[in-house]
Amino acid sequence: MSRPPPESKRDKFVRLALEIANDNSHGYSQKPPNGRWGPDYDCASLIYFLANSAGYDVGIGSDKVRFTGTMLKDFEKACFQILPFANVGISDLKLGDI
Repeated sequence: MSRPPPESKRDKFVRLALEIANDNSHGYSQKPPNGRWGPDYDCASLIYFLANSAGYDVGIGSDKVRFTGTMLKDFEKACFQILPFANVGISDLKLGDI
């Protein structure tokens, strides 16, 4: 009996995003104690949380503040490809694009 292939980081990122989106115990917040890093998230903290949980090294756990303004640098270091939005149409988006 063979085992299924391991889940890719991208697939795990997407699966976790869908799980959170479909779980009404999560909401939107930027304020502790429930906000930013779970169970409620703001837009940047959710993306950071998902990437980190999927195995991308985006700097979670360090003493540095992570937010939308640090995202480009952090995600480039984690090997995400940055595409200028002007060159990408909605029909060009693929599963896992942020």
